[in-house]
Amino acid sequence: MTYVLATVLAQCCFILIMLLTQLHISIHFIRQDKNDLLRTQVRAWFGLINFKNELQIFKLANDLSGMIYQVEVESEEQPQDQKNFKMTPGEMFQLHHRIYNLIKRIHGLHGIVKSFLNRIRLVKMEWHSRIGTGYADETGMLTGVAWSIKSTLVGLLSAYLTLRTVPRMYVQPLFQEKKLETEFTCMIRFRFGHAILAGIRILLNLRKRRDVTWKNTPFKA
Repeated sequence: MTYVLATVLAQCCFILIMLLTQLHISIHFIRQDKNDLLRTQVRAWFGLINFKNELQIFKLANDLSGMIYQVEVESEEQPQDQKNFKMTPGEMFQLHHRIYNLIKRIHGLHGIVKSFLNRIRLVKMEWHSRIGTGYADETGMLTGVAWSIKSTLVGLLSAYLTLRTVPRMYVQPLFQEKKLETEFTCMIRFRFGHAILAGIRILLNLRKRRDVTWKNTPFKA
């Protein structure tokens, strides 16, 4: 009996520690010309848990049938893996349609996501861009659009997340060059228990939506 009680207490303590564990997530995105590089890192327990991942995407070709990409994935646990794939406009539309239908099936998704985002702390954000089309008037117009997009994003982040730092951004116009480069760095932290709670609420609301749909379906004899 004592052994069983000790086991139950140990499991409860472990679950409590996991729920209170704070996750630190770093995102680093770089785009140069047509190539994209995404680095992610997840840390917890003062670095005892540390997962790093690197995703590099090269655009190989673009024709009427679709866009061909080469993806290289590298992590600390697995060696570098390389894969080519083609995405057609029809496949992109189908993917968007499936995601949209899934979101519609989750009742109260906006409230669940907003509640979770309010518990996320933004501790670092830097977004630097260099834009040029080779023409001064077009470059100036695109620079203004880029500033508008970044300002809108910061406004959304401040409305949903808890900012612990002031976002640092700049846009450098290149009036005599044709180039698009951007570098984005972001660091956030939140408790693992808040993510678990949000996932459970999404599953429960998805099940409720299914029950409502089933109850409202007319029976045909």
